[in-house]
Amino acid sequence: MDPLTHGLASYALKRGFFPRLPRSATPFIIAAGVVADLDWISYSFGPSAFLNWHRNYTHSILITALASLLIGAAALFILRRRSAAEGRIAILLAPLFAGLLHIAMDTCQSEGVSLLWPFRGNRFALDWLPNFDPWILAILLLAILL
Repeated sequence: MDPLTHGLASYALKRGFFPRLPRSATPFIIAAGVVADLDWISYSFGPSAFLNWHRNYTHSILITALASLLIGAAALFILRRRSAAEGRIAILLAPLFAGLLHIAMDTCQSEGVSLLWPFRGNRFALDWLPNFDPWILAILLLAILL
């Protein structure tokens, strides 16, 4: 999926499942939902680097969980005065769920992702969705507007 779809899905996740989080937590949740696509940087290092990195390491459950928890910890540190005790757990969980939603959406495509890296190198692909789907974007926008 494209980063716009992942960003909108992360925002819809925040609005739907974490509505009481402060608005200042939203950029952290969206960042966690898009951070796995940093593997596109490998495109500038040539075809072999792109084929080695694209949807490989950054799309594993382990790396996604670690990156999302780091983003959540940064959000906790920056928003520490604004969040209550019960909100702190939500500030950690929301980026984690956004990151896991990202790799779940990419698993539904034909390219596949290495979900179990570094333990197994198998790629998982369901081939249910195209790389860019205007219907998903429309549904996400409608969900956010509602």
